[in-house]
Amino acid sequence: EALAALARADGNASVHRLALTSPGRDRVRLAAGHPGSTGAYGAGAADALPAGEASWECPATTLDALFGGTVSAADRALLKLDLEGHERPALEGAARLLEQVEAIVTEVQLFSPADAGARPLLVDQARYLEECGFVLFDVAALAARPRDGRLRSGDAVFVRRGSPLVGDGRWS
Repeated sequence: EALAALARADGNASVHRLALTSPGRDRVRLAAGHPGSTGAYGAGAADALPAGEASWECPATTLDALFGGTVSAADRALLKLDLEGHERPALEGAARLLEQVEAIVTEVQLFSPADAGARPLLVDQARYLEECGFVLFDVAALAARPRDGRLRSGDAVFVRRGSPLVGDGRWS
């Protein structure tokens, strides 16, 4: 409710009480309490959850259904995704929107922890987004595994091929 009140007061924001997912799905199973997570994450129907971890189903839609007709290339839109492992299904539901987006910031993993289920690996996200017309542009954040400092996750920045943002390849 606090977020909805903030959006109403702002006048330029809106709250959609939905999960984002791939086409053909109208519900997503969410789970809470994942080690290292700051929020709920998308759990597959068959995923075994750790003992005591709660899950629930949430209404879901695609990014195209929410925003596919409202964004144009002239907007030079930035799409930021932090969906705790559900980024790929959300991107699959954004085919029309991605044609209009200039830059994407998305959470990625460098390896898939055994206790985390399927997570979007950097190499897989880069390959998928390359097929959608984007190039890996930068890394906005990095996080290490606490016990030994191994790089585990981060936010990768992808930019539409041909964007002025990727036009400058000078070293200095």
